[in-house]
Amino acid sequence: MPAKGYLVVEGYINSDGGSTTIYLSRAQALSDTAKVVRERKAQVSIEGDNNTSYPLTETNPGLYISAPVSLNKSSHYRIHIKTSTVQEYNSDYSSVRSTPAIDSVFWTRDNSRGVSFYVNTHDAQNSTRYYMWKWNETWEYHAPIQSNMKFTFGPGGFISKAVFTYTNQITDSSLYVCYHNDSSTNIVISSSEKLEQDVIQSAPLELVIPPGNEKLSVLFSLNVKEYAISKNAYQFYQLMKKNTEHLGSIFDAQPSQVTGNVHSVSDSTEKVIGFVEVSQEVQKRIFVSITDVPNWGYSNECIFPGKESSNDSTRLNNIVETFHTPLGIISTSFLPTGPDYMFGFNPSTGLPNVVKLGDIYCVDCKLKGGTILRPPFWP
Repeated sequence: MPAKGYLVVEGYINSDGGSTTIYLSRAQALSDTAKVVRERKAQVSIEGDNNTSYPLTETNPGLYISAPVSLNKSSHYRIHIKTSTVQEYNSDYSSVRSTPAIDSVFWTRDNSRGVSFYVNTHDAQNSTRYYMWKWNETWEYHAPIQSNMKFTFGPGGFISKAVFTYTNQITDSSLYVCYHNDSSTNIVISSSEKLEQDVIQSAPLELVIPPGNEKLSVLFSLNVKEYAISKNAYQFYQLMKKNTEHLGSIFDAQPSQVTGNVHSVSDSTEKVIGFVEVSQEVQKRIFVSITDVPNWGYSNECIFPGKESSNDSTRLNNIVETFHTPLGIISTSFLPTGPDYMFGFNPSTGLPNVVKLGDIYCVDCKLKGGTILRPPFWP
């Protein structure tokens, strides 16, 4: 094995006017429990046997994305990689594959297991036979406490002022409504090879949302991506799947015998893990609302009680309380949630003299890893 580990290449060349995404990393020895090493600062491009070339740009460590491009269906294409250490790799040239439309994405609910997702598809021409799916999930969630104060942030993200949003006390949702995103890491494949018709019914997407999970606390969206793949790619991913069921994902440590169609230009004995083909990406999105799963059992409550403070904006970021819990002593910060009407308002500024405070994790939804930016596809 190379000193840095085997190069892992994951992704597809998108043929139909979309962007191509390629992940590069280094797989470590099976005994190595270190974090995955992303392959950074590489030069990655799509090369055609018609002398065309399309560059990919590294947008995050080890993540390379191209501009949208439509490829010539009569040509063949491959991925070319030059690492920062000037090692070069090519995938085998691949013909452009058409992918049939997804018939449906659906879900079922089991009270003990939760909500599971499935896909149906078919090819009336009986020419696809081998399929692979990936998915992106997005969900809306809310903070336990909705503040009716408007926050003004100063340098370093600290609150410089907290006042009513409007005089009629309309609540401020800027820290209350958040959206979280995640993507599939499992290898999800299926084949109709042994069937008379090229039909895939109820293929499990290996996504299960357990009862009471936050993902279905408001609204959940699943966007499924389908790819037609070759028999060789299907066999490669079958073997990869057996390994990743124990190891977690394609980026984890892999046995040396798992290779693919990506090769070193200068060293034919070097092991490279990955299978890159050209395929049309087709997508289908569905939504699941909390109203679709009655008695879901989600609890959105605060652990720590609230408190009050004088409305001194210089202190709003420095209010820390210590609690004794069964897990030990825990300290938490607080954010203003509204005025205490018993103490009135300053007649000259209109600001409340005393504000109620809530645990920062109960007020600011972003602290759970989400963003307040509403997705463009959100209803």
